[in-house]
Amino acid sequence: MKQVRCFVAIELEPPTASLLRDVAACVRDADPGWAGEKWVAQGNLHVTLKFMGDLPEAVLPLFALDLAAATATTAVFDLQATGLSARPSARRCNLVWVDLADAGEHYAALSESVDDAAADYGVRRDQRPPRAHVTLVRARRPKMLSAQAFEAGSLLLEHLAPVVSVVRATILTSTLTRSGPIYSQVATAPLLAAAPPSGRTQK
Repeated sequence: MKQVRCFVAIELEPPTASLLRDVAACVRDADPGWAGEKWVAQGNLHVTLKFMGDLPEAVLPLFALDLAAATATTAVFDLQATGLSARPSARRCNLVWVDLADAGEHYAALSESVDDAAADYGVRRDQRPPRAHVTLVRARRPKMLSAQAFEAGSLLLEHLAPVVSVVRATILTSTLTRSGPIYSQVATAPLLAAAPPSGRTQK
């Protein structure tokens, strides 16, 4: 049975992805030593809700139905960029990502629902609290990220203040290649739509 590497994600709208691309370019320009690292292509920028690992391709349509039932219990919401992070530290950095947060517990609730749906397919539950973020770059091996680059990226991020609108979750497959992963959309699972204004009905 064919196995596929897959995950559940929040995809970014093009304008938001473009803003984060600008932040990534700012960091890269301020620290040229990072130019050759694995920068995430603009079209691949996303928030990971759940990494599924390798699953039988045949179960994905059924999982898509279960995921849609899970996401339908969470209303649409926004995630606001709150800062830049060098992980695990700027001195020995493996990842640079953008932290995101919402005003309530919407992301945590959505993550829990997706985690529950994935568990029915033998996927291990997450042991850490969910932390919404968008990865900009992965280093091939730990290296220092300069204070100048971190500060420049942080200041631009604060100025641009990108917002991720969460209206659906998406199942994506990932094919690894030398030039980077290729993502393919399998299915989308809408969140609960906002109620129409009082006195008006949806068409």
